[in-house]
Amino acid sequence: MALGTSKMAIDVIPKNFTSRRKMRHYDLVVLAQQPRTLRQYRAYALIANFYQRLLPHRLQDPRTYPVGGHYAVTRSLVAGLSSLDAEFAYQPPLARTTARSAIVLAGAKTLHEATEWRRNGHCQLLWAGPNIVEHPHQLDGAILSPHIDGVVVPSNNVRQIFETQEPSLEGRVRVWPAGVDEQYWKSSPIPRRDLIVIYNKRMPDLAHHLEKILRDRGYRCVTLNYGDHRRDKYRPHEFRALLDRAIACVFLTYNESQGLAATEAWSMDVPTFAYRAGPTLNIDTIPYMTPDTGRYWSNIDELLNMFTTYSPSQFRPRAWVLANMTDKICANLLLAMMR
Repeated sequence: MALGTSKMAIDVIPKNFTSRRKMRHYDLVVLAQQPRTLRQYRAYALIANFYQRLLPHRLQDPRTYPVGGHYAVTRSLVAGLSSLDAEFAYQPPLARTTARSAIVLAGAKTLHEATEWRRNGHCQLLWAGPNIVEHPHQLDGAILSPHIDGVVVPSNNVRQIFETQEPSLEGRVRVWPAGVDEQYWKSSPIPRRDLIVIYNKRMPDLAHHLEKILRDRGYRCVTLNYGDHRRDKYRPHEFRALLDRAIACVFLTYNESQGLAATEAWSMDVPTFAYRAGPTLNIDTIPYMTPDTGRYWSNIDELLNMFTTYSPSQFRPRAWVLANMTDKICANLLLAMMR
C-alpha cells in the first residue's frame, strides 16, 4: 500500500496495520520529527483544510499537512511523493518498520533514532538533511556517522561549505531542493500588474530607504517583512495577493540556503531582483536564480537602471519553475538520487 497517494492524506500509521508485532516494509521512509504542535496532528489538518475551502480563493492558504521539521521542505517532499504514488511512509514507528531508504529531514533526536535503526539493519540506506545542521560539526558531528550513507543539502552553495569544513564528506553530499505547489502559486487569469513588491528579510533600513526612493520615482510599491517570530510572519495568501499584482519582486536578504520564497514568486510569473552586497558578490544569495527568473544588483542606482530597461519578455520565471522546481519534480529528483 502506498502512503500519501493522490486519494489519501498522510497516515502516520497505515490504516491496515493490525498487529503491533507486524513489521511493515517501505521503499522510502521520511522522518522530520519535532516537538508536537497543534498543526502537526492529522485531525487539525483535516479541520483546517475543510475551513480553507469555505474561504474565497484570495484568502485561502495552501493545503495544510500534518508534518514537522522545516514545514515548507517536509510539505513539498510529502506532497511530491504523493503525486508520484510513491511507496513511502512519513514518520512511521521505527520499531515496526523496515525500509530500503530513509531520509531524516530535520531533528537531532530523530537523526539519532534513525542512525540506531540503520545500525541495527532495519534500513539499507540512510540520508540526513537538509535541515538538521548548518555546518557538519554541529551536534558533535552527528551527520558524520558511518551509518549515514549520504548528506543532503539544499544548494551547491551549502555543499561547498560542508565539503570545505569537513573534507571527508566529499562525494557523500548531494544537493536536493524542495519544490513549490505550482497550482497554489499561480497568478489569476487576468492579473493587474502595477506593483513592485519589496521582500524584506532582516534588512529593514535598506527596505525603508529603497521604498522611499522607488515611490519618489513614481513606482507603486509595497514592503512585505519576513520576521523570525511567528507574530511577524506573513500569511501565504498575503504574499500571493501581492505577487498577483507585481511586475517585479525585490529581494532583500543576506543569503539563502535555497530561497523558497523566491521560487514562489517565480511560480507566480514574477521575476526577482535580488540584492547582493559587496562581500557576497561572488555568492549566489538566491542559489537557484537564473537569467530566466531574475537579476542581481548591488546598489540602488544599478537597480533603478534595471527597472528603466525592464520588460516582462526578458524573463520566463513560471516556465522555469514548471520545468525544474514543482513538488513533483523535486520529489522525483530525490527518488532518483537515492537510487
